[in-house]
Amino acid sequence: MKIKFIINSGISEDAKNQVIHAVNDNFIEHDYSIEFTGYHRHAEVIAKSSAMQFYDVVVAVGGDGTVNEII
Repeated sequence: MKIKFIINSGISEDAKNQVIHAVNDNFIEHDYSIEFTGYHRHAEVIAKSSAMQFYDVVVAVGGDGTVNEII
């Protein structure tokens, strides 16, 4: 399974590190990548690109704004 984690870069450094460690520890058997947003509506761009790259799952890590952009 190919998984893309899109992380809102607005979260704290501590939260970023926790998410990265959780993903690395729990998804080691999967083909996954982590990408951080860099600007407004960037999550939408990443999600569209992920679909074109045939990711099976896109995971939003952030608040409702990140989720809305990805949807």
